[in-house]
Amino acid sequence: MKILIIAENVFFPRDANGNCVWNIAKELQCCKNVVHILSTATCREEMEQDSIEGVFCHWHYTPWRYPIRKIKQEIIAHPAASFFHLAAKLYNKCYLSKREKDTIIKKREIFAWKTSIKKALCSQKFDKVIICFYPIEPTAAYCTLKDDGADVPPFWIYQVDAYVDNVGYAGTDRNVRVRFVQQAFGKAEGVFTTPLLENTLREILHWKDDRITALEFPLLVEHPLINTSVTLRDSNMVCGVFAGALYKNIRWPEFMLKLFNACAINNLKLCLFVSNPLDKNEVNEWKILTQNVQVEFCQSVSFNEMIAIMRQADFLINIGNKSSNQLPSKVIDYIALGKPILNIIQVKNCPSIHYLEKYPMVLNVRTWDDFDKSVERCKAFIQNVNTVDTMPFCQTQKIFEELTPQSVTKKILKCLQGP
Repeated sequence: MKILIIAENVFFPRDANGNCVWNIAKELQCCKNVVHILSTATCREEMEQDSIEGVFCHWHYTPWRYPIRKIKQEIIAHPAASFFHLAAKLYNKCYLSKREKDTIIKKREIFAWKTSIKKALCSQKFDKVIICFYPIEPTAAYCTLKDDGADVPPFWIYQVDAYVDNVGYAGTDRNVRVRFVQQAFGKAEGVFTTPLLENTLREILHWKDDRITALEFPLLVEHPLINTSVTLRDSNMVCGVFAGALYKNIRWPEFMLKLFNACAINNLKLCLFVSNPLDKNEVNEWKILTQNVQVEFCQSVSFNEMIAIMRQADFLINIGNKSSNQLPSKVIDYIALGKPILNIIQVKNCPSIHYLEKYPMVLNVRTWDDFDKSVERCKAFIQNVNTVDTMPFCQTQKIFEELTPQSVTKKILKCLQGP
């Protein structure tokens, strides 16, 4: 089969969804399929590449997008960021009409995606198309092409992030998002989603058949050894690493920092590699919370370099989401590295519990448990991390076989090929 996958941030840079898409694409290629990916480019120089590791590339490039994103990040990092944030909230409350609040798709981005998709479809005759859902604009653009009568290949939607019940989504109300999902997904041949989102989608779409296929995150891979210029510690330190994004209403480090500060272990060092910009005032407040522990807020690095850095860590830190329908994908990256994991649980039905219950080197700390007892358990965990060996990947793969790209892609191919 000749398959086109449409997704943001697969190449430069590659985000969590991009990692899922890339692993699936590589495995589809191993199964004798011809795979093309249409993804975003940050500059024209990137668009000169026709293929990467045997996967054919098509590019979606909007010159205005990344400069605007950079300006936003600079505003967030500015000392007066809290003022900008408050001003934006007041503007949204006072001046945006209900019609604007109910607009969930950006017309300019849909038009740009339509142009890129048409160009890719004209370059090759594809048998099947897979569209990564969220952001929603590529899906909306493909549905618009289909509504316009264009001769487009059958398509499947691949959704790994919550959308209808996303706790971090502050835009439209739920009913508007439900209607969009019903309209867009109804045009697809089928939907690939996670077990965490499957039941919600079935309720919304009223589908009881096999058009919805539950797939695990295809992220359990043996990462190659690469060099990094970053050195975490000297031989006398115990180093814990957190890698990922921090959002106030989803996952926030305040409890974790208080916990480690209360442990008061002299040779403990925490390195937080935060992938999104943070308010400098908040970072300064966190530093005040951690007088008894050495904490470094480190600059975000590429995914491959982050893997190399995490290999140096004595233990890895996960902060669970404040929702039960979304798993931080870093959990699976952590598992693949075979390191001890300290898992902060914020809700009783946290999905990380299910994924880590088979992992032998994890300490689950619930935010609502007795704090002093949690501190004692955390101290014992940290003091013992250097007494355990890294779990070999072959052993991890046997325990978590369903998380491998091979297992996930096998289910995808079964759907694409039909009965």
